[in-house]
Amino acid sequence: MKKLFYILSVALAAVSCEIIPENDRIEEVPQVESSQRVLLTEFTGYKCVNCPDAAEVAHTLQESYPDNVVVIAMHPEGNSFTDPGTDTANDYRCPAAQTYYAAFGGTSVTSFPKGVINWKKMNGMYMNDYTLWTAAVTKEMQEEKGYGVSIKSIGDAAAQSTSITVTVNNLGGDINNPNLVLLVTEDNIIGKQSSHEGEIEEYEHNHVLRTTITDVWGDALTLEDGATVEKQYAFGGFDDNGWVMNNCNIVAVLIDPDTKEVLNCAEVPVIDETLTTVEFTLKDVDGNIINDGDTLVVREQYVPGQSKQLAIHGSVECSEAISVSVECGENAIFENQSFCSGWQCVPAREEYSLNPGTWYADYMADTEGRYIINYTFHDGTYTNVTKITCVFEYTDLTVDFTLKNSVGDIINDGDTLVVKETYTPGQSKNLAIQGTLECDATIIVDVECDGEAKIENLKFCNEQASADKTVFYTKESEWNTEYAASEEGRYIVHYTFHDGTNTNVTKITCIFEYLSEE
Repeated sequence: MKKLFYILSVALAAVSCEIIPENDRIEEVPQVESSQRVLLTEFTGYKCVNCPDAAEVAHTLQESYPDNVVVIAMHPEGNSFTDPGTDTANDYRCPAAQTYYAAFGGTSVTSFPKGVINWKKMNGMYMNDYTLWTAAVTKEMQEEKGYGVSIKSIGDAAAQSTSITVTVNNLGGDINNPNLVLLVTEDNIIGKQSSHEGEIEEYEHNHVLRTTITDVWGDALTLEDGATVEKQYAFGGFDDNGWVMNNCNIVAVLIDPDTKEVLNCAEVPVIDETLTTVEFTLKDVDGNIINDGDTLVVREQYVPGQSKQLAIHGSVECSEAISVSVECGENAIFENQSFCSGWQCVPAREEYSLNPGTWYADYMADTEGRYIINYTFHDGTYTNVTKITCVFEYTDLTVDFTLKNSVGDIINDGDTLVVKETYTPGQSKNLAIQGTLECDATIIVDVECDGEAKIENLKFCNEQASADKTVFYTKESEWNTEYAASEEGRYIVHYTFHDGTNTNVTKITCIFEYLSEE
């Protein structure tokens, strides 16, 4: 098997693939030190005899500058050098390749191979012969553009899908609204290829453009000087398209939205073999081990017109960070969920990083309901995986609870609690009754003033009562109620503690006495 790195390119007419003298096919690669990456887009066709030589130039550039050169091979449509006819096994074309080809001036009579460096014009044109690529690439490497781009792909071979995180940094670049383009390429495609020695039956095509994940010209970003933006993507269906997932790559390209010039780029395998296997143990808030397939539930009492943040807490034991993938189920809205590792909380995304220690999953419920989210905890290689279901219930609940007074005695239905303070003329006094509450979910407290008691003088758990607010919600371990007495008197307030379903109810009377000594 002849192993060459081959880049797919734009279609071209059969008469335009001219023979390049053998001595002109090899070019020395100079040594350059740079942190800037360069994108070499190669337009090629499997019927082009010079294209293997161009692929060898691209391969040499990548070997010489493994951290600086990204290659995409494009087969455009509508050209005899890429058109397989009935030989569909050698059809490497895709619509995105044709879009780029046309944008860079490719036509049906453009000779192959051609390359575009950083999607910008060189010597007044986009398309350049492969004998010019080395000089153009090394020149671009020395032009720092002030942007950083990195990618992380967490591929799930069983699901034939991947979760992608792209991080973009503005390190002094003057374009604050770049576009991010995300593409899929495939290596190690074995098929036919024309060459100077004749047709090669088993040629290895690499960097072949399969599709774009974003629009061909990317997603718009807002990236002020010094800022960092992180974008999340999900992509799947590799096997459905006949692509070998283990041979595929994700390429991120940051471009000027006006000129389409590349500002920086990065590439990573869909299944990153550099990821290490990590063993981990999940535990719930009580320290019990969470097993694959377990369901965790949090319940909170529904409060009409009030949003509620529901949280499920746990911990993880591991030697290094693992990942958490999110899939919203019944009723759950993606944007309403978040995940926290320790004290680091991250807004809604499809993939989170989880460090050793505590974690909690949040859901912001703004209406009554039962919200289900499936979480997959994994080590990045999917060797170790724990899938759990978290159920966030925000609804009317039957809640068992126990009320106690300040000295720990149980308060029963119908009990009366009394607080007495000596009246001092001209002086207001806050009279307080305190107690404790044992419950596993929020309960409701209805307040009703009796006799001379005024609702506006009353507080419950430090919340001010009023004519419009006579219902309170609490699950705190301690409760208190205060009455602000400005005049001598005996003020009576009735409290009904209940779970919202009226299954469990405790009614008590609190008497606030602000009287002169007898």
